[in-house]
Amino acid sequence: MNQAESRFDHTRLPDLSEHDDKLSIDTLTLGPDPTASTHQWQRWSLAIVTVLSTIAALAMIGAQDHREPGAVGSISTPLNILIVGDASAGGEGCAFCFSYVDQLLAAASEDGRRRVRIDDKTMSAQTPPASMPTLVDGLRSNPELRSAVAKADVILLAMGNGDATHCPGTRRTPCPATLIPQFRQSLTDWMAETETIRHHRPVELRVITPPPTSGSPRQNNVARTACEIAASHDAQCVNVYDLARTDEHIVPPRTDPSHPRLTQHGHDRVATQLIAIGIT
Repeated sequence: MNQAESRFDHTRLPDLSEHDDKLSIDTLTLGPDPTASTHQWQRWSLAIVTVLSTIAALAMIGAQDHREPGAVGSISTPLNILIVGDASAGGEGCAFCFSYVDQLLAAASEDGRRRVRIDDKTMSAQTPPASMPTLVDGLRSNPELRSAVAKADVILLAMGNGDATHCPGTRRTPCPATLIPQFRQSLTDWMAETETIRHHRPVELRVITPPPTSGSPRQNNVARTACEIAASHDAQCVNVYDLARTDEHIVPPRTDPSHPRLTQHGHDRVATQLIAIGIT
């Protein structure tokens, strides 16, 4: 190779001004990415849409009716129903019945939209029939029962046949004359003790009188007196003596004379009145 041929030929350099459309990306001058602002705007737009969607969702939840099944708080606080007293109101009262307690539970749940808890503190069918003095003693001495009374929103007091069939005191005085004053005082004491346990916080009280075994004046007096005392304490009373006085409503006394029980028809009649009273 001669000297002339080895020299760098400057005349062969491309004319950049005449061939701009054919330049490769390597020959371009680097500068700000023209798409960067577009990407940033897209990111900001996505963030704004996300925030607005969240606000809209929260607004829909807040506007939802609290009575609806899916509403926030609709199942947060259950309704506590306490059943105390005679075995006639408990599970042993009628093993195959849809009892008045079961029916009240179904009605209070509002077709499943409200949680309802049943706390069964009724006496056993193996014990003597419940009487008000017995129920007062139990309320004063049983810590578990006292705790249940304190927590209850609704209390069903199922009265037993002990006050209606057993005559305390001496036989020298006519039985109804000695029974009713003692019964009245015991029921009044029970309600006063309940108020003390609850520190006078209100509770919905339902008094259920004993299932009758006859049309005796004594049973009638017990039922009527119970409803009178309930009314004086702003409680509601279901007079079973008036509701269930036929064989269709009461299991024959010979089956268990100490613990008279309601038939399915008897439970239905009591439940109808309880549900009509209502629970707020």
